[in-house]
Amino acid sequence: MKHRTITVLFFLISFLRGETFLLSVRPRTLHGTLFSNLKKETADETLVETTPELPHTHRPFQWKRNWYPVAIETELDPNLPHQVTVLNEPYVVWRQPVSGEWLCFKDACPHRLAPLSEGRIDESGTLMCTYHGWEFASDGSCARIPQASEAVAATALKSPRACASPVPLRRHLGMLFIWPDATEEGHREADVTEIPTPPQLKEDPSLLSGDDTLNARYLAYNWDTLVENVMDPAHVPHAHHGIQGNRKRAGPLDMEVLRTDSTNITLSFALEGRETTPTVLSLRPPSLLFYSFDFSQFAGKAQKIAGIGRFLRRMMGKPVKTRHLSWEGLAKGGARGMLIAYLCPVRPGVSRLFSMFPNNFLDSPRPRWHDHVFNRNRVLDSDMVHLHFQERELRALTKDQEDASAATSRAFYMPTQSDLGVRLFRSWLGETGGGQVGWTRGGVPLVEDLGLNWRDRTKILNRWEQHTKDCSACRDALQRIRAGRRIAKVMSLLSGAMFLFFSPVVAATATWSMARVVALRWGQVFLLLLSAGCALLSSRLGKMEEWFLFKDYRHGIDS
Repeated sequence: MKHRTITVLFFLISFLRGETFLLSVRPRTLHGTLFSNLKKETADETLVETTPELPHTHRPFQWKRNWYPVAIETELDPNLPHQVTVLNEPYVVWRQPVSGEWLCFKDACPHRLAPLSEGRIDESGTLMCTYHGWEFASDGSCARIPQASEAVAATALKSPRACASPVPLRRHLGMLFIWPDATEEGHREADVTEIPTPPQLKEDPSLLSGDDTLNARYLAYNWDTLVENVMDPAHVPHAHHGIQGNRKRAGPLDMEVLRTDSTNITLSFALEGRETTPTVLSLRPPSLLFYSFDFSQFAGKAQKIAGIGRFLRRMMGKPVKTRHLSWEGLAKGGARGMLIAYLCPVRPGVSRLFSMFPNNFLDSPRPRWHDHVFNRNRVLDSDMVHLHFQERELRALTKDQEDASAATSRAFYMPTQSDLGVRLFRSWLGETGGGQVGWTRGGVPLVEDLGLNWRDRTKILNRWEQHTKDCSACRDALQRIRAGRRIAKVMSLLSGAMFLFFSPVVAATATWSMARVVALRWGQVFLLLLSAGCALLSSRLGKMEEWFLFKDYRHGIDS
């Protein structure tokens, strides 16, 4: 079933949240700011192909000494340990039941390297390895070795070799972040390093007021491919046509460099020739990328849609959330929104995207699962296959010991200003990031390192493995749909059986009064319609179930 049945309201909300950033942003001079002395890139093709050089850094980039998102806190069962993977190394995240504190260890028991994520959280507050029963306290020290006598335990429990390896963990914006460096120096640096956060969230707390758009999905391509994709607004009207863009409105982008250094790449961009409000795109490598939109010009439209949204929330029994700004204030320049993306390098060929869309003026009336299934996942599906095979083609062209960033300079032809963000990111990765992700295990990921050569689209676009099984809203919705489908199927069979049962009864009504015959025949018609309706409902729910498991996306059909 195509998504054409989604209401006009939802389309307009998606338009405001997604597509409008391509309509927005005429570059403007930011006088009096730290960006004021930077030169604008010209549209001349001979200059566009020249990427502004990033300042060289003398210290090698420390991939493990950064904060990476690993989970949405509310999606984790606090009674179980959970495995997460960062930089190709597994970790176990668990909550200490007494203190309520979330903790993270390397996912290997020091005894025989069994995964601690397959263990259990003991009533005493320790994490138990269920292979041999070793137990570990919150600080990683070994609390119990069941096989050890008192004499052996007196020595063994004090040995550093008996300890699990804890890594720093923090809660931030509803997510859990880890710092995947277990060394003492790494812990000290983590203590004084903040998790990167868009400055707009500090300036305008109303952006996060009541925001429930946080979402996560694993993606079938590498971290650098993910960053490159999100740094590229020019692909949106084509790759996401009909969801977050419109290919008929695509055109050249004016892009202006606001800042480029080893910690911050910031641009502004606009459709060429459009006199609209700036959109700013900023990358704070390696884990944060965000867009900042000014929707003041759409405040009138947003006010009407928000009114409809409040009405629908009341109809659905949901509380109506109040925004802090007046509509007059929004129209004068206060209507702001963001796309915030936190990016995690999981392993070669797999990344994970955590995204949220905070704004200070509009609440979406749609349930979370509906937004995930029919909006967020469709956006990611619509270019997943492109990126999966683009990456494989790039790795196939990578020479021995050559990083992907060096290969892109030979493999990619990027003559327009619209590719400026991609060129700047690839320049950062080559000059500052060491040319590739600093995987804990393994070197330069070649094609054979990316896992199976997935020609099977059901694996590339596997919504269950990539999202649904980790999302409580979508899991619950899927369970309700499956229950509804079973009930509809049973109702269809029962009403159909009753229809067949009454058929011979109707045939033997020659001596009955006309009123009884008519009533019986109408009852028979009702049973037939009920059986057909329930069968149709069961079929439709079966189709809807596919949206949570696997939904193919082919541009020749779906866009």
